[in-house]
Amino acid sequence: MERDRNPSKDQAESLAKIGAHEISDGGSVDMHGIATSVATGATELFIVDVVSDLSDWKRHFSDYVPETRNKYPQSGPEVLAIFKDDQPAANLQALNLKRLSVRKDTEILQFITFGTVTATTKENPYYGIEAGRKVRINLFHVQICEKKFTKGNQCKYGIDKRPIGIGIDQNFAYYGILVSEITKTLNMPSNKKQVQKMMSILNLQTPVHELTRDVPDL
Repeated sequence: MERDRNPSKDQAESLAKIGAHEISDGGSVDMHGIATSVATGATELFIVDVVSDLSDWKRHFSDYVPETRNKYPQSGPEVLAIFKDDQPAANLQALNLKRLSVRKDTEILQFITFGTVTATTKENPYYGIEAGRKVRINLFHVQICEKKFTKGNQCKYGIDKRPIGIGIDQNFAYYGILVSEITKTLNMPSNKKQVQKMMSILNLQTPVHELTRDVPDL
């Protein structure tokens, strides 16, 4: 269809029959798809992200003031807020998130955090969300090392070479290093109990060591 530049009705119907649909970047408005998921009726979400900011989910709680408001006016609080719970309530719940121990030799991974927060929706006409619905958000966050987080000799891949991010002008070999560091962290004996809690949230019973065997040193 893209090559034709003039799709026919038959082509569009053939896509509809196989269930094709568009997937778009939420940008500064819905970075994790939280608002979109809640708008479709979801009451429990699983957010897995590898970014440099643990607090992105808080932007959907009331009274959030985005730093990019002047640059991206569409990301104002009246658009972002889908929960009536305010920022102090979000910050209080954030204190209960669990953090895994990290090996001292990691170069990209800073920490892994997980846990569950709850909220109640408020009316949001931009997403068509009604007020009063209870939502559970299960968070699995991998904090990566970027320039602004550099301390001492840490983050040498982020500071001495190129920062790791969403894939723009990056050395993709670093992602393999990051995956290796994540896997080794999950398999640390000191993290066993916390990882079991993480797996229970996902309703997974398979031990982590059976999911991630023979991780090579990169």
